[in-house]
Amino acid sequence: MTQSGHLQIKRRNMEDQTMRTLHTGACLCGAVKYSIEGDPKSSIVCHCKFCQQRTGSTSAFLIYFEQDTVKSLEGQLKSYTHVSDESGRQIVIEFCENCGSPVTWTLDLVPSWRGFEGGSFDDNSQFSRNTHMWTDSCHPSERFAEDDVCFPKQPPFTTEQLESM
Repeated sequence: MTQSGHLQIKRRNMEDQTMRTLHTGACLCGAVKYSIEGDPKSSIVCHCKFCQQRTGSTSAFLIYFEQDTVKSLEGQLKSYTHVSDESGRQIVIEFCENCGSPVTWTLDLVPSWRGFEGGSFDDNSQFSRNTHMWTDSCHPSERFAEDDVCFPKQPPFTTEQLESM
């Protein structure tokens, strides 16, 4: 393992041999730990009121992976199901039952993906923070770079479009 908290592991594929990154992380107290192999499907910063309340911050750093790339998710998690007032879709949030840190979630919109809190990774420096959603409700002091991609509300993608990314 490197000091940055991730390591390269080789995985043999019938067609080719590739290097895949192993991402690791944990909740605040360390009782919940996880490892994920491969690249994320998406990373985005969300500024919606729900994420602000859920995280206790002005935004949430969301990292999405295919469900089958999650190699381990250990520890006692509690869950909370929230129904979006905008879309009516469910999000099931899982958090450490000991320290209360949000760790992971699943969405009705993209059932084949699992989201992880960007701040819970041992090394989150490799994930991009240049896409933002729900910027209409962001904190007034928030500033975006010129090349950032910003959506005033939910990005207009369908389940099929997202799953094919």
